[in-house]
Parts: sequence; structure tokens; C-alpha cells
Amino acid sequence: MQEQIEIVEAIDRANGTKSKGALATVIGVIGSAYRHPGAKMFIDEQGNSTGMISGGCLESDVAHVALQVMETSLAVRKQYVMEEDLVWGLGLGCPGTVELYIEPLPSSFQEHDPRLHWMRTVQEETSGVLCTLFPSSVEKWDDEPARLFISETGSFIGDLGKSAWNEEVLAWAHELINLPHAKSMWRDLSDGTHQVFFDVYQPPPELMIFGAGHDAIPLAEMGASLGLSITVIDPRPAYNTTDRFPRARQRLLVRPHENEQIPIRNRTYVVIMNHHLERDQESLKLALRSQAPYVGLLGPRKRCERIMNSLKEQGIRFTDGELARLFNPIGMNLGAETPEEIAVSIVAEILAVQRGHEGGFLRDLSSIHRRSQTSSVSLLS
Repeated sequence: MQEQIEIVEAIDRANGTKSKGALATVIGVIGSAYRHPGAKMFIDEQGNSTGMISGGCLESDVAHVALQVMETSLAVRKQYVMEEDLVWGLGLGCPGTVELYIEPLPSSFQEHDPRLHWMRTVQEETSGVLCTLFPSSVEKWDDEPARLFISETGSFIGDLGKSAWNEEVLAWAHELINLPHAKSMWRDLSDGTHQVFFDVYQPPPELMIFGAGHDAIPLAEMGASLGLSITVIDPRPAYNTTDRFPRARQRLLVRPHENEQIPIRNRTYVVIMNHHLERDQESLKLALRSQAPYVGLLGPRKRCERIMNSLKEQGIRFTDGELARLFNPIGMNLGAETPEEIAVSIVAEILAVQRGHEGGFLRDLSSIHRRSQTSSVSLLS
């Protein structure tokens, strides 16, 4: 996520000096690749680049092509076939075919340009989809491709050329925005005339930690290092401090009876580790009734059962769907013992849930990118 912000900042700097630039976007991958569709690299007119579109093996050539794109003002759709012997012989990346779209950027964007609104989405950390219409089997063309930008609120700007195309793409884009972990992807229009690349941006998922004890410190640090937005909730001012959680975006001194004030969204991953029965109980009640896709409760099963029985005695019951989001004991089975190791196991579990994977050893899998059979799969997958 930070890379996208840095790319937008680099484009802004180039616009500020009225300099030329080009943007390379990974729009397709066949086989293995270091980066996935949506990865970007911005190149300025001096050849300086921001971002990566491979493990280092393509950047130099892409920068050279980008300079030609700036000179001709013509976008290029280019494939790189990375043969296994070549890749491993050079000690670079992964074998596979990577397709890039390298486009010239204006020295300043017009207000109606959908790309400008995509950039604002990144800067404002909201969700959005930039949809670009591509003709089939064309490597180079003179006309600017039609684009449509859709925000998380449903508003849109741009036009693909036909109202039927707009309606079809808008429906797909709305579905993508609402996925917990959306990926950029291709779709063929139903009339078979064109392809649309959906370039999805979602802000960093939130890791919400209930409890500011010693074991929460490495969890918050590790989550932040992976780009998660960290919120720590604990009513104790001596524990919930900037010194202890310097990378937390929010620190909320909220008491259990005030939990209802806390917004938990569909991209909020909750970890409950108060080490306090009442606070854990209130936190669990709030989290399971929210949209959170993951609710992890630290502690053994017997303690979790005690909390659930207490809530049941109060007349509080949860649906099967709500209970399916509860993870206890928390974390992957790594044999973790120290707070740092436990943090690794928790973050690994959250990533697996977010990506729709079950975890486990990769050597036991036939495909390392295949999602779990039991994970929620979109119609767009």
C-alpha cells in the first residue's frame, strides 16, 4: 500500500514541475511472477523510477520503453516471457509471462480524468476502481483508451463509450470494492468486443487490538511493518501510550461499556488480548456482531467457552456465520512461545484469512496460489 502512495507522490512531483512521465502497470500474469496485476512503476523523463513491477529483472528495460513512450506519446502493451532457465540463471524473480501496459502521463491532469480520481483515492485512503477499456490483440494505438473510475460510495466519472458497457462494468466494480481482499483483474465484456482491466485500490486493512499489554507490542509492530493500519484499544492510559505503540494510527482509551462507539468495518481484523475477563467478554460481543472478517481471541478453549457461556446466560447468542469468524485458540500452529513468536503466528493467520488460504506448508500443495475450498470466493474470482 505504501508503494502506491509513493508512486502517486512521484506523479504529483512531476506534475508540479510540468515534467513528462510514464506509468507501467502489470495487467496480466501467466504462471509465476514476483508481482501481481495492479503493481506499478512510475518513470520520470530523467529515467528515475518509483515502484517495482518485478523482482528487479524487468525494471531497466521497462524504464527504457517508458522513455520511448514519453517521446512518442503512444502507450504500449508489452509482454515479457521469463523462461525458467534464464530467470534462475540470473538469480532473478520467478518464471512466467508478465504483461505490462506502459502509458504516457500528462504533465497535468484535467479534473474529469478518471486517473486523477484514482490518485486521490490513494491519497485519501479510500477504496476505488479504475477501469480501462482495451481492444483485443493490439499492442499500440493512437487513441487514449476509454476509462471509468468508481469510488467506494458508488459515484463514478468517465465513460467507456456505451451505456451498456458502463452499466456492466459498474456492477463488477461495485462487487470488487466490497470484497475484503480485492485483486486487480481482467474481464471480457459480455458482447465480446473488448476487455476491461479493473485496477483496484483498497486502503490498508485495519488491525484492531483490544488490550495494550506487553504481548500486544510486537503484534502492533509486526502488523504495521506489513502495512496494516493499527488501532489499539485499552482504557489504561499508562499502557496505551505512544511510547509503547509508536506506529499505531489510533490509540483509544475506551472502557468496556463504551465499546459500542468503536467502528469495526468489513476490512477490520480484530485481536482480543485484554487479559481481563470482563473486557474480553465485552470486546468479543462487539466484534462478533460487527462486519469484521476475523475475530481472534487469545487464550485456551476453556476460557473462550467460559466467556461464551457467560454471554449466553445474558441472553446473547450468535449466528453460525458470526461464530465462523471466531478464531480461538488464536494464531497458526507454529509452536510459538514468546510474545514475538505469537505475534508471527497471529499475523500469519490474519493474512491467510484475508487472502482466503488455509495456511500450512507450501510443499504439501499442488498450487501455492490456490485459495481454500471453504473460503468465500467472488463471482469475479
